[in-house]
Amino acid sequence: MFRLNAKIEMGDYYSDNAHEVIIESDIAMLTDSCTIQLPRKIQWGRGKIINPLKRGDKISVYLGYDNEYLHEFTGFIKDVGIKTPMKIYCEDSMFWLKQKELKKDAYRKITLKKLIETITEGMGIKIDCPIDVNLGNYRITRNNVAQELEELKRVYGFYAYFRKIDNEDILYVGWGFPTTHRETHRFEYGKNIIDEQLEYVDEKNIKLKVKAITVDAQNKRREIEVGDKDGELRTVYAYNMNDTDLKNFAVAEMERFKISGFKGSFTTFGFPSVKATDIVKIKTQDGHSGSYLITKLTKTYGTGGYRQKIEIGAKVD
Repeated sequence: MFRLNAKIEMGDYYSDNAHEVIIESDIAMLTDSCTIQLPRKIQWGRGKIINPLKRGDKISVYLGYDNEYLHEFTGFIKDVGIKTPMKIYCEDSMFWLKQKELKKDAYRKITLKKLIETITEGMGIKIDCPIDVNLGNYRITRNNVAQELEELKRVYGFYAYFRKIDNEDILYVGWGFPTTHRETHRFEYGKNIIDEQLEYVDEKNIKLKVKAITVDAQNKRREIEVGDKDGELRTVYAYNMNDTDLKNFAVAEMERFKISGFKGSFTTFGFPSVKATDIVKIKTQDGHSGSYLITKLTKTYGTGGYRQKIEIGAKVD
């Protein structure tokens, strides 16, 4: 029987116990979050009775079994509950991008990477921007960095979120998903899959429509839609394509999406620890198998054990 253990570093304070931890990651969202419920009785040290934690304090969460620990979350306190037992609400490094005010500005010509470097200047943030397209005429219109990243997603389809690489937070901005610094994990029914909500869908039964959107150097936006009118909608983005190329791109993307495979989620133990954008190789009870991108991840720790609910996206083989 494995024994659960946790270490929570909170500003200048430390606890080797947690009643419950929930960590949520979703590559469709800017921010990873962590909620920690502390034990009813906690010693703050040096005779302190009143909770000393405050908004903006750094927090690190380590979880594991039998005195082995994994660094599962680093971020900052967003809010501290006033009820007992105490709950602490945290966000990853996106917390600070929500605080960084932006000066309204305009550029006749700027690349995506240069824009991200400009709006995060002075914050000491490392950037991974593999698709450095020219945005052309661009205006900064939002109040803070996080809101501007949301605007980039709305207009151009660029994802933005932090990835932890070699224990550093790296801000990824780009189309699709990063293909570097990700691991592959194997999961099999009856071995390390506790529960599954997976459905295997044959490509013959998939109804799908694809909306392809392009923005040119003058920020003119055009879109085209192909596929089944009543199908599940997928939206894809490309830069500066003419109408013919955009339609061909949409058809190619539809063929890429319209393949036999799993959809849904499954639950496994805390080890091996996975991250959003990692790859999972799945083999289920009925013998179907395949490799898929992790798009959403919920880690829970507490009386129900140490678990990971893994939601999968695109098939990668």
